[in-house]
Order: sequence, then C-alpha cells, then structure tokens
Amino acid sequence: TTPNDDDDDGIPKECNIVLFGAGYDTRAIRYRHEHNGQINFIEVDLPEVTEGKEKLYQQFQQEHDPTWDRSKTHRLVPLDLNSCGGGDDDNNNNNEKTVLFNWSGTHQVTTNHFWEPESIREVEEIVQDCQKRGQSIRPVGSSLSPNGLGFSTDGGGMMSLANLDDIIEITDTDV
Repeated sequence: TTPNDDDDDGIPKECNIVLFGAGYDTRAIRYRHEHNGQINFIEVDLPEVTEGKEKLYQQFQQEHDPTWDRSKTHRLVPLDLNSCGGGDDDNNNNNEKTVLFNWSGTHQVTTNHFWEPESIREVEEIVQDCQKRGQSIRPVGSSLSPNGLGFSTDGGGMMSLANLDDIIEITDTDV
C-alpha cells in the first residue's frame, strides 16, 4: 500500500514503511502525522542504535509532541544484520559469500570475502594474506552512497573499517 492509496470512502489506507540500517534517520518523527496517521514505521538496526534512538524519540515526544502515541505507529527492531545467516567466523574469512546493500537499497554486491577487523594488526594480517594470494581488497564505508561505486565487483574482497573507530592519540598540535 502506498501513502496515496485511499479506500472507497476517501480515508487513506494504512501503510508500512520498513527502514533497514537507517541509523539516526528521523523519518518516523517527520512523517508521524502524515497520511492521516496511517503510516507504520518499522526500523531495523543495531541494538545499540535502536536503544539510542528510543531515547531520542522519548525526548522528542516529551519536548515537542506529548500526544504522539508511538506504540500505534512505530516499532524499533534491534537486530545486527551483519550476524544474520550463520557462520561463526567473525571476520568472514571463509568462503561464504556476503551480500551488501547501500542504505537506500538501490545497489547491491555479492563479495567472496568481507572483513570487519577490530585492530590495526588485523588489517595488516588481512592485507598481507591477500597480497600473498594476489587478491584485491576494496575498503567500504557505511554504504551511505546512493551509488555502488564503493562496491567491489572484481572478485576480490571488501573490508569495512567501521570497527576501527578509537582515538589513538591527540597531541597539542592537533588542537
């Protein structure tokens, strides 16, 4: 059902919008009263993101729209999509293929290897191993880009640096 569909009586039909990995997108807030309040938002994201987003929504509701009844039109679903599909190899160093999508869902790629290292040492080991095998590696970010330029289609692997988000050092010259 689309938000423009009406019943015979002119009342908009209920519709569902499912957002996967949208982070802190505020679509549910911005469209909460659109379409005669008949839009149901289902947001699927990492558990820590949905927890933070719940707090954000509670604060918004308290400060800006106390009458908004989120329980009727909004669901947060904590789910790590990176761990779906089984396998116990955290860095996906095996031969399982990984399918990646950009955030808007307009592009996808299937890659033979997808690594998510958690240390610089792991990055070095992956790069050295791939160099020995003559395998290419493409770094991938958050897949926010509306195009598929960051996706590897040459049969190589892709490496997410998302877990390498620690501040190592701040010096006086950096401030």
